[in-house]
Amino acid sequence: MEIFDSVRDAQALTATWRDDYNTQRPHSSLDYLTPVEFAAACAASTSAKASVPAAHAGSLGLTCS
Repeated sequence: MEIFDSVRDAQALTATWRDDYNTQRPHSSLDYLTPVEFAAACAASTSAKASVPAAHAGSLGLTCS
């Protein structure tokens, strides 16, 4: 449970958590890539019409949607 001094305080803490979750914390469901790394791999594979490197998403059968 968290107690916040203000809505702005809650928003700042949430933004910090969201940034850490999406850019610093690897996710096992993404073969231990961060969501940002996985999105970049998807963007690269989509623009190059190639698949995500097998060492990452391919080993789990992940696809870019």
